[in-house]
Amino acid sequence: MHIISADSYEEMSIVAADLFEEYTRNKPNACLSCAAGSTQLGLYRELASRYKKSSRSFRDFTFFNMDEYYGLTAEHPFSLGYFLNQNLYLPLDADPDRVHLPETGPSDPEKISAYDEEIEKHGGLDLLILGIGADGHIAFNMPDEVFHMPTHKQRLADDIIAKNHAAFENPDEAPTHAVTIGMKSIMGAKKIILMANGESKKQALTQLLNEDTIDPRLPASILRLHRDVTVIADRPAFG
Repeated sequence: MHIISADSYEEMSIVAADLFEEYTRNKPNACLSCAAGSTQLGLYRELASRYKKSSRSFRDFTFFNMDEYYGLTAEHPFSLGYFLNQNLYLPLDADPDRVHLPETGPSDPEKISAYDEEIEKHGGLDLLILGIGADGHIAFNMPDEVFHMPTHKQRLADDIIAKNHAAFENPDEAPTHAVTIGMKSIMGAKKIILMANGESKKQALTQLLNEDTIDPRLPASILRLHRDVTVIADRPAFG
């Protein structure tokens, strides 16, 4: 596991953008999955700024959204798909036909987990941009007694549900579950960049970097088994 300490959120975003560009320049048809969170927003804005000044094309990239709130479509302004479309896909002029979304409507587990087969058809994920939750979750793989390997429906943590309720005009419409890629697709990625910022991530990041156990109660701990992980965090997250 390669660890990079950044002095600020801005520096973290720039370093992540450098790594993103370095990797994708060597693989212009890469298959990517990128987190939809505030931690990554600076990275996406940096990439968009660089794209405007360059002649690079992202049309041959393939994107697999790593998670989505259950019951929401990518057109919903609160959805993770909408966030990525506005902040990553449109600014980089990604091909909409190469953007894949998990099944978020009423369906059986087999249909949801078929997302992994789609990823495998594209040769697996080349690059995965992850965040880490204060409780150590990655994507929406929440702390549990076991690691969930396939793409699956997951109940959200209470604090996430509370934030969703506050964001919706009608709290009854706020999502309480999400569909997320599981550890199979995460661990199958060829390269992972894990980003963390802010003091709220300090405890989870400290556990990830300093403990030896692989424990589903700290989902990010499974990354210790991956062959190519780079962790980029700002000073508050490192403590």
